[in-house]
Amino acid sequence: MEPLVHYAIPVLFMLALNPDADRKKVLRYSPLTLLPDLDFFLGHALLHSVFMPIGISSLVYQYSRKDRTAWMLSMFFLYSHIILDLGWVAILYPLGNFILSLQVNIYTSPKALSNIIKAMTGGGPGEGLEIINSDSKPVLYPLEAMGKSEISPLLTQVGLMLALLYLMTLLYRRFSRGVEGSGIGT
Repeated sequence: MEPLVHYAIPVLFMLALNPDADRKKVLRYSPLTLLPDLDFFLGHALLHSVFMPIGISSLVYQYSRKDRTAWMLSMFFLYSHIILDLGWVAILYPLGNFILSLQVNIYTSPKALSNIIKAMTGGGPGEGLEIINSDSKPVLYPLEAMGKSEISPLLTQVGLMLALLYLMTLLYRRFSRGVEGSGIGT
């Protein structure tokens, strides 16, 4: 996954779902979302391990004069990177020399999805989820399968969509200021 997605998704989740969060601290520690990708130069294993956030967050905790919020934010941002990379990550490195590839695809029908939404919004009991097909499976590969990659995504379709949504948000903020009585920006 590209850097924009690794940065934007956890920051947006943190700010949207925690309105009381200290925005300055969130933005101060949010660059940690990008740190694991530095191991692109080291073989893409060391910084993508589940053990890495514990060590780095401990350093952040000490550096921040034992600020518990700094520790929690650093854990959140570092683990978010690993979670977003679960399609291809050396999750237990150096204890395990394998790569976990978690591919999850569950398909349903629009009617079943409509029933679930109706039940969740209080529109009566839904008929439940009808799984049409599922080709989800975890796969383990030897660490050597990763090799030394020569390329890494800088921008993908998801990143482009996030960038466009961000641009639309900026445009909204810019043009909604000073529009009174219209219901926009209030």
